[in-house]
Amino acid sequence: MSKMTWLMIGGVGFLLGSRAGRGPYERFTSTIDDLASSPVVRDAALQARRAVENATRDVAQRVTGDRRPRDGADLPAGLA
Repeated sequence: MSKMTWLMIGGVGFLLGSRAGRGPYERFTSTIDDLASSPVVRDAALQARRAVENATRDVAQRVTGDRRPRDGADLPAGLA
């Protein structure tokens, strides 16, 4: 499993297993909010999204046998 999966499992386990009150939960959610708003994390998420979009496009082209780029130039104006 990836590191992110283990971190998420750990976070859920921490939240479900914590009996120390609201304090640990507040610290945990604050840390997650800080990470989500970090420019480094946002940039990494954007790069991951672009990589997935490119891979999806490549797989679709291989499956359909279409070697043309899918930029929408050959579609009607309302569909591009």
